[in-house]
Amino acid sequence: MGFDMVNMANNHTGDYGYGALRRTTEAVEAAGLIHAGTGENLAEARAPAYLETPRGRVALLAGASTFPDASRAGAQRKDMRGRPGLAPIRHDEVRQVTQDQMELLKDFQEATTGTRPSGDRLRLFGETFTVGPEYATLSTPNEEDLAEIVASVEAAARQAQVVIYSGHSHESGQTNNYPADFIRTVAHAVIDAGADIYVAHGPHVLRGIELYGDGIIFYSVGDFLFQNETVPRQPSDNYGNYGLDPEAVAADFYDARNSRGGSFPARQQVWESIVPLVRFDSDGLASVELHPITLGFGLPRPQRGRPLLATGELAEKIISELQEYSEGFGTEIEIRDGVGVVRLR
Repeated sequence: MGFDMVNMANNHTGDYGYGALRRTTEAVEAAGLIHAGTGENLAEARAPAYLETPRGRVALLAGASTFPDASRAGAQRKDMRGRPGLAPIRHDEVRQVTQDQMELLKDFQEATTGTRPSGDRLRLFGETFTVGPEYATLSTPNEEDLAEIVASVEAAARQAQVVIYSGHSHESGQTNNYPADFIRTVAHAVIDAGADIYVAHGPHVLRGIELYGDGIIFYSVGDFLFQNETVPRQPSDNYGNYGLDPEAVAADFYDARNSRGGSFPARQQVWESIVPLVRFDSDGLASVELHPITLGFGLPRPQRGRPLLATGELAEKIISELQEYSEGFGTEIEIRDGVGVVRLR
């Protein structure tokens, strides 16, 4: 399909331990792919990877904000080997609640501890709450991670003609089609540091596009391949989650999972996406085309999950939704013959 570079950092990077991460890396390298986002230690995971092309050098940097902590790469010391894993984009969250909601939380803490807290800030249920005009989740990137990401991007910008940062992020804003605040902060910082493209994936749905500085930000391009239901084996825990006995096979697991509302096959947005075609010239960003694709929503299990170009009403639907998600970022997208075209400044 023409892939040259891949982001290895995501919430499943560490599922089967260091050995599996190393075997995956070996397989990716054997396929001739340039990869970024993971390594034997934090420095390796943060480092840019480079693709040499006849028209110039492309740098890829990558990381993930959604991951179990054990998947995070550790820094190396002179007296201690670093920990293999992914390049993290950690963040801090504060739950903003109204004054009335805060009083209810204080009532609960007083009833359970005998002490009523004071002030407009409260730590409860492992969360930090603060008072504001309405309920919201406020998020900021980890300062240490952000500084390391920026430094790596600045270095890559001195070594390559085009710099891409790829982030894997499930965290959302007001809905799943909008990014969390900290993701936007990271994306802006990456472009300010010299990246040309920030491209995210992870939520399994499309998110908006933002023209920022001299670069472009794709807050999520959705899925491209999603053959999630043809994996021949599943871990024992997965069967147990659905009350299946030890004799159950993978098809039984998929049937049980899909019978519950809200599973991937029931969510049409998961099966609709785009392939961006981004062109540069000597002056920088020259054009951006958004080719809508379908992964086969509603098709039988063995057929869905492979990308096909969307046409007609479906193509217009996908681009129209992307127009809506991008409007808040001030980005204008035209529809020309079923293809989205970003209007550059």
